[in-house]
Amino acid sequence: MSEPRTSAKSVLTVLAGAGRSVYRTLTEAAAGGQDRTGPAWLAFPPRAPLTWLKTTLWCVWLGGSLMSSWAIIAEIAPRFWPGTAMIAAGLLTAPVLLIGRRPLTAWRLQTLGWLLLSALPEGSQEWVWPPCPLVAYGVMVALLAARQAGSILIGVWLWSSVGLALVGRHTHPTLWASLALLMGVLLLVGDLWRQRARSKAALAETSSALALASAERDASEVERAVLEERTRIARDIHDVVAHHMSIIAIQAQAAPLRTPDLPPQTVQVFALIEDTAKQALNQTRQIVGLLRGQATAERTPAPGLATIADLVQSARANGLKVIYEPVDLSDDEVPASLGLTAYRVVQEGLANVARHAPGAMVSLSLRRTSDQLQITLRNTPVVLR
Repeated sequence: MSEPRTSAKSVLTVLAGAGRSVYRTLTEAAAGGQDRTGPAWLAFPPRAPLTWLKTTLWCVWLGGSLMSSWAIIAEIAPRFWPGTAMIAAGLLTAPVLLIGRRPLTAWRLQTLGWLLLSALPEGSQEWVWPPCPLVAYGVMVALLAARQAGSILIGVWLWSSVGLALVGRHTHPTLWASLALLMGVLLLVGDLWRQRARSKAALAETSSALALASAERDASEVERAVLEERTRIARDIHDVVAHHMSIIAIQAQAAPLRTPDLPPQTVQVFALIEDTAKQALNQTRQIVGLLRGQATAERTPAPGLATIADLVQSARANGLKVIYEPVDLSDDEVPASLGLTAYRVVQEGLANVARHAPGAMVSLSLRRTSDQLQITLRNTPVVLR
């Protein structure tokens, strides 16, 4: 006797669990869930473009749906209070206005209209479902499936099937069964559309991430190629320029030691050559370190207007006759980049005079205007012998 009782108890437990699941599903569809926005082209009032055309179509649809629904409902129950027929027709038609903004609310209101229509007296017609609200109802169901997910869709199908079946309970069963099946197909189509849209969004996100990763990889490869080229240039500079500058400095330092009886002026020239070579060697090392991207590369202040006087003094020590009156132009008044440019221009000009016009007199002047720095460097003619 205990085994049949246990089996019956298990069956009752399963049925109770299924009943609770159905109740939760129906409750969620009737009063739960998040009402997500529908497509913009179904929103009312219509949005641009073609606002006037959309408004006209909405008015024609609403008017035709309301009048045809009222006529069919009045024909179904001619002896019933006409106000109830109009209320039912309004509940079947008006929710369409919410289909583009709150499709879940629109579906609930129209489901209430179908339930109200089912309470009207029995009629003799074979088709009792107003066509325009029925089409709008199918669109709502498909939109809900495209916007919602989970058990709420089962509740939507159950409520829709029950409402349509109650309206057509006096017709042939194949009619309302076909409508219930149609609602299920529309839910399936909407759910497939939602999954397709979600897959497309995931694919677009993945493609965007891959494109970003590819762009970052390309940028990294370009940066690596630039660093390799800079390293090669730095190596060439170090191998050529620094090597020769070191030899010049060593030779200039060793010359007075090899020939002790050199005149003091000659010794001073060799010392100047040694200092100049060492300065050029230090600057070369700094440039090589910067090209190699060494964070620990030695960095000294870049030359500017304040060091032009030292440059002129060095040129005079090399035998150039330079006339220069320092001007009061601080680095605060002149940008550092402009000061460096001015220093390089003067340096190149003095080097050209020493190379192409040895023995010439040089005049150098700097003048600052409101928005310019003028550098004038002239040399006297050289008499060729």
